[in-house]
Amino acid sequence: MDGILIKGPFGKSGQGNFFDYNGYDGVTELFIRSGKVVDSIGFTFTNDGKYKFHKIGGEGGGSTTVKLQTGEKITEVQGAYGSWFDSRVIIYINFGTSKGRKFGPYGSDPNSKIIGSQMKISGHFHVINCGKLVGIFGEATGYFVNSIGFYFQK
Repeated sequence: MDGILIKGPFGKSGQGNFFDYNGYDGVTELFIRSGKVVDSIGFTFTNDGKYKFHKIGGEGGGSTTVKLQTGEKITEVQGAYGSWFDSRVIIYINFGTSKGRKFGPYGSDPNSKIIGSQMKISGHFHVINCGKLVGIFGEATGYFVNSIGFYFQK
């Protein structure tokens, strides 16, 4: 894994099950379930022309699938983490690509009035100019994504 940059994890560890999916060439598709928070996130990774789908988190919220264009890479990830009632969660997440496309926010809009009443933001993350996304790691329960980190390759 030469040239790999590890960013994160962002969020609170110790509440869910650890996951670590790395060693891929890139991403062709992302899948997100979200409502007020990020319930689950999944990626279809490529490796030597083969595809592997990894999904973590729960089944709540509405679902969104984003198919990347040929040659397009995820090059930016931005979001916030904190608490929603008694759960540690990723509150929202956005993605940007090498072709200038933006996706998100998934979860609560950063300007939502719900933030501050039912949920508290503990921190923000913004990963950019690190190359292409080639893996993810963090923690998740059967309900939510609790923390997430990223492997980027220059």
